[in-house]
Amino acid sequence: MAQHWPAAPATLTATSRPIPADSVTVFTGQCFVDEKGREVLKTMWLLRSSVGNIMDDWKATR
Repeated sequence: MAQHWPAAPATLTATSRPIPADSVTVFTGQCFVDEKGREVLKTMWLLRSSVGNIMDDWKATR
């Protein structure tokens, strides 16, 4: 049986930082109920790596 969310769509987040590591991973998402009553989970994944200087900032996020 599907669980139906309240009027405001539910959100979720999770953060992972392996030790030792020079990066952090973040997952985020939001659950919606479509017009047919089906639950749809939309997610995003982000990996941020450590860089040595601000000039390399552009390549730190994937």
